Amino acid sequence: VGDLYYDLAKLNHSLVINHGIINSNLFKIKVSENLVKCDILQKNSLVECQKYLWHFIKREGYDLERVKILTALIWLNMSPLHHHPFNKFLYYFGKLNLWKEIR
Repeated sequence: VGDLYYDLAKLNHSLVINHGIINSNLFKIKVSENLVKCDILQKNSLVECQKYLWHFIKREGYDLERVKILTALIWLNMSPLHHHPFNKFLYYFGKLNLWKEIR
């Protein structure tokens, strides 16, 4: 019982951001006056898994855009719970991905 879209978004989130990558500091965040750059390493196997997930979501008739929006909101919501600079990364990465989906 629960929100299936939340579960799909959490699964999508874990295919982009995982503890191994974060613990190895394989993400970057650079904030300057008018520009923010953020990047994260994503294992090829996880990229492939995400493709399968997105295909499943579409094939089963779920709304992929909704899943992507919820994933971005998850990143924004979890940002204050994490250490610096990962908290800033999550905030700006979530904001960027939310903007991509709603523009």
